Amino acid sequence: MSPFDQHAADDLRRGVPDHYTSAQTPAYEMIAAVDAAFDRLIVYRNNCLHSALLGGSPLTDDPRTGRLTVNTFISPA
Repeated sequence: MSPFDQHAADDLRRGVPDHYTSAQTPAYEMIAAVDAAFDRLIVYRNNCLHSALLGGSPLTDDPRTGRLTVNTFISPA
C-alpha cells in the first residue's frame, strides 16, 4: 500500500479531523514551505499531500481582496 493510500485509510478509520491540517498536525511532517507572493505559481506532484499555511491570517469571501487558488491536474501527453 502506498503512503498516500495508507494515510487515506488511516483518515477513514479515525474520521474527519476537527481542525485544518497544519504544520502542527501530529500525523504529518512538514517537509517544505513556500511563502505567499503576488502572482506566484506553485507546482507539485499530484500525489503530494499539501495544505495552505494560513497562520492565523484573516480570510475573506471577497474575490477582490481574498486568496484565489486554482486546483487542477495536468497529465503529460
